[in-house]
Amino acid sequence: MSTTNPTPWFKRKRFVIPAAIAAVALAVACGSAPDKPIKAADAKPAATAAKPADPPAPSYDEPTAKDYRVNVKVTRKQCFGSAGCNVTVKTSLTVIGSPNLDPAKTYELIYEILGDEDGPVVDSMEIQGDQYSGAGERHISTSSSATRISARITDISES
Repeated sequence: MSTTNPTPWFKRKRFVIPAAIAAVALAVACGSAPDKPIKAADAKPAATAAKPADPPAPSYDEPTAKDYRVNVKVTRKQCFGSAGCNVTVKTSLTVIGSPNLDPAKTYELIYEILGDEDGPVVDSMEIQGDQYSGAGERHISTSSSATRISARITDISES
């Protein structure tokens, strides 16, 4: 019996020619022309990742007189019988609640110290964020030793 070896499939002419044509077509389709410049009109933008949304702008409260209290503390008192008293008071500020103020803005708080024999003594403090300045000692005269000394806020506005 005679045995013939069949020709392997990759050596057959019917397969080699179409495979060579397919390889050339594939090389041309994949950009085998590296010297050809890309025109700006032909260029496509690269895919960019989604830009994260900007955080919302912070919101701040507008201060009101109800947000604060001016405290008055008597630090010295010298009385002269029926002639009244010379009193030294120290003022400070208490925040009531929690106003969220813009730290870049400065506000002027105007207040009156009540109890002076000549009428209210007007003074002011500056507030910026959670800090204040302008409080300190004041000298007033009262008509008697029983005079009650207090403070009242009259205005607060951006300065």
